[in-house]
Amino acid sequence: MKDSLTKDARGIGANQRSIAIAFDGDMREDTLPTEYQLQAAYRLVHDLMEMYDLPVSAVIGHNEVPTYVGGKPTGKGYATLCPCIDM
Repeated sequence: MKDSLTKDARGIGANQRSIAIAFDGDMREDTLPTEYQLQAAYRLVHDLMEMYDLPVSAVIGHNEVPTYVGGKPTGKGYATLCPCIDM
């Protein structure tokens, strides 16, 4: 069910055309990442952008992944409870 919500018009899901970066743990109950961890994540994103020649507009947060129904975008982001960093 979840994968069908993120498939684009070609039937390709977000996991087949993206790189996901995640912090380990349940941040709804545990503490948020430390400043050191956040800086490491920012460096990783920057390095991946350079490696794959990605513009800033290609970097999105988990809750910004578009959802699709019947191969058509719904205009809504992927629903998540995680405290995403606004990209």
